[in-house]
Amino acid sequence: MARDRSSRSRVLCFCAAVLLGAVCSCALTGPEPRLQILDAVETLSRAEFGFEPDVAFARDAAAVCLDLSCAEVLVRRNRRTIVIAPEAFDTPDRLRATLLEVWHRYREPRPQSVRDRAGAALRVLLDGPAVGVRDRYLLREAFRVYRMRFEELSPAERQGLRDPDTLVYP
Repeated sequence: MARDRSSRSRVLCFCAAVLLGAVCSCALTGPEPRLQILDAVETLSRAEFGFEPDVAFARDAAAVCLDLSCAEVLVRRNRRTIVIAPEAFDTPDRLRATLLEVWHRYREPRPQSVRDRAGAALRVLLDGPAVGVRDRYLLREAFRVYRMRFEELSPAERQGLRDPDTLVYP
């Protein structure tokens, strides 16, 4: 009889540990990515950075971050799709910065150029606070990426972009 109680006790402890692990993993992963994307898209839309209704969004484990860019525009099944790297979901600020960064190029899927990357970083730097990007690290990263990409451009390619020395460091 003592053995039955001991076995039941171990089984109950094991079940409790599994249940606790499941609850903790749900708490650590946060809201479902789809809900996070909807919230970020709605926030950007209020600040006039809306996406057209036919654009799809997808979290993609194969997507990677490059500089500030954690999203890419692809055509899947004849539909523009913005694939987002898992790292973009670390914080709401990071997701908003990612979607703001991809906003200027989502209309026409194409490989990013150095000028595109500079323009995207500048947009995050200047317009990020208006869409809820308050993380100083992300804004400083946008500044760093912008300066780096700006310096890679020839004087002719810099036309229309602001000199990084005229910008306020966040």
